[in-house]
Amino acid sequence: IYEIDGKVYACPLNAQDILIIKDGKIRKKILLKKHLVKPGAFCDALKIGKKIYLIPSLYPSVVVYDTEQETIKYISEHHDIYTQNVEGEWRTGGHCVWKNFIMIFSPVNNEILAIDTNSEKTYLFKTTAENRCGSMVLESDGECIWSLPYTGAVITCWNPSTGETKEYTDIPSDFICKNVSNGQECMDRPFSSITFDEEYVYLSPYWGNQYLRLHKESGRIERWAPPFPVLEQEKNGYYKPWSKGLFVNKVDEFGKRTCQYFSLFDCKLYDVDLVNHKAEEIEIEFSKDDLVKRESGFCECSEWVQYACEENAVNTLEDFINGTLKGKPHSREKQIAAYGKIAVNNDGTCGEKIHQFICG
Repeated sequence: IYEIDGKVYACPLNAQDILIIKDGKIRKKILLKKHLVKPGAFCDALKIGKKIYLIPSLYPSVVVYDTEQETIKYISEHHDIYTQNVEGEWRTGGHCVWKNFIMIFSPVNNEILAIDTNSEKTYLFKTTAENRCGSMVLESDGECIWSLPYTGAVITCWNPSTGETKEYTDIPSDFICKNVSNGQECMDRPFSSITFDEEYVYLSPYWGNQYLRLHKESGRIERWAPPFPVLEQEKNGYYKPWSKGLFVNKVDEFGKRTCQYFSLFDCKLYDVDLVNHKAEEIEIEFSKDDLVKRESGFCECSEWVQYACEENAVNTLEDFINGTLKGKPHSREKQIAAYGKIAVNNDGTCGEKIHQFICG
């Protein structure tokens, strides 16, 4: 979400449009070209000036929306550089803003797509890094770009101005990764995010088992104990996070960098003072009555979930069994009509027609 000139722009992830919100109401939808009928269109959005850049996952283009001119541009060149299918899984490389460029790295090697935000021209680069495992996370410290890998634990620092590349590999010997879906040890997705102070680079774990910090001058990497609480499991089973949390970096108009940390296991946000090793929780409050009031209940949830009531912390399995679901009640007629849009035989004759087809 970005606020520009009093308007709030909600950027899509699974959807394929941008919402404009003003005075607490959705005022407009910016409709993009429809390319997908499944989730996973975009993975992020970046803002430079009064333009918003949508970083694609399965969508075939980087989308540039000029909030001032109200124009849309699609940058489709080199989509195969930064989006790749790896062992049946679609991956998008790490991305960040560096000066007036958007940098998007490859998830499988050391190739880079650079988009000049002044001209929207694209350029291709390669780093001289020996590690060719691709980039999962990128962050710029202003001069250099730091890259965190999809596989392994090689941390790369690349200076686009000089072309100089440094690699840091001396991580603690007891650092391991564990796949959250099957519990197996691996060296995939070690880090979720990165932040800086004058002396150190701080790394938060994705599937890794430790928070680390890297001393910029010596290159030494050591275990770091964060000043905020670290949970070992999620608060409830309705939202399965893939990592413990991530640093949220902000750079204000005066170039000062501030750091927050968002804990995914319990959905808490912290202001983090890295220099003094302090953290203070930022209260996030929702009205439970408001959440219940806005719960949809049974409805056509999306293009890929035709008719259902999504199970969550408001509408639990217990609510379903007890008949205490919030929102719209189940409607047999609406369900039949919704699935009738995608089912060829929705009148109870499907088995009979299959039997006739096989006999023929």
